[in-house]
Amino acid sequence: MSFERLVTAICGVALAVSLGCQGQPIPLTVAAGSTMLLPVSTGAYGSLIADSASPSRTDHQRGDLVVVICPASFNDTTCTRSGTTRFYLTTRYVASVWPDPASPAGIRGYLNFYGGALSGTGAPLAAQELAILEVPANVSPTNAEYYVSVRSRPHGSPQGQGETLAEDQPRRTIRVAPPAAAGFGFSDPTLIHAYAFGAGLDIGVTQDLQDLIPYPSVVVKLNLENNPLLFPAAGEIEVGYVSSLVRIKSVYEDRHLGRRSIVEWTDNGAGTLKILFIDPRRCTTSLRIAYDLVNGAQSGPVSLSAFSVNAAGSRSFDLDGVVQTGNPYVISSLSYAPANGCGPT
Repeated sequence: MSFERLVTAICGVALAVSLGCQGQPIPLTVAAGSTMLLPVSTGAYGSLIADSASPSRTDHQRGDLVVVICPASFNDTTCTRSGTTRFYLTTRYVASVWPDPASPAGIRGYLNFYGGALSGTGAPLAAQELAILEVPANVSPTNAEYYVSVRSRPHGSPQGQGETLAEDQPRRTIRVAPPAAAGFGFSDPTLIHAYAFGAGLDIGVTQDLQDLIPYPSVVVKLNLENNPLLFPAAGEIEVGYVSSLVRIKSVYEDRHLGRRSIVEWTDNGAGTLKILFIDPRRCTTSLRIAYDLVNGAQSGPVSLSAFSVNAAGSRSFDLDGVVQTGNPYVISSLSYAPANGCGPT
């Protein structure tokens, strides 16, 4: 990927935050042999986020993100029917995009959907997953419209085998134009380069960018979505996990860029994770546990059953420090965020 193409891709990130969820490709017309961006939804595509291009990065938990295009003339929006011509795009890079903490959305803690035109209210912040994809140079016909289909497949599986369609398949289209010039295409399809201004060097940064790809995660959340009066001001949560399958990497608040609360955690490395959070505004309803697999090639993906909440070791507290009754915490794949204003003070 050339420096100019990388700059184009990065500049499209801001658009992706606005267009996100099941957004349309960026741009809507792309030359064969060039790069496009595709926003994918955190909810519908959360299990598909992976980097399938770099051999040093594997994700046996979520598998590989697979994007296929097929001519719209086949009238096959998911590109799955027998006889449909399919072209596989190369997933070069996938990462999460967040609003800057100093931006209006970052400060107030929520985004408006389409300027509030649909709901009239904002939605809690969520990361926008964004894929950088390479369109094959041999796509034919050109000057034609193509449907875009999103799937996943187990890491290492051959192309076309074991593929699972994403749960939600909005109608995405893109127009593929001819290559801009003879020989136009990927001069370096395996590395992303950047210019180090201080050192005056053109260096490969593929390895560094891999550190921006999020680990798989599960959510420990309040099971009190209809009773905000019980939102805690602090909590202690003990989570058990199967240490032979997963390693804990981090615990963080799953809302508002992590700036609503103080979260601390300790892990004994043997299957017990203890979490402490403090939030006087009573806004913390979901905490996310990032993890990776001990031996994913052998175990394959793990289910939510690899994690559990120990009720005896978990407590929540009100604003006066009084222990609340019951154990409201559960393990989930999706988070829950309260309405703006959070729990009553």
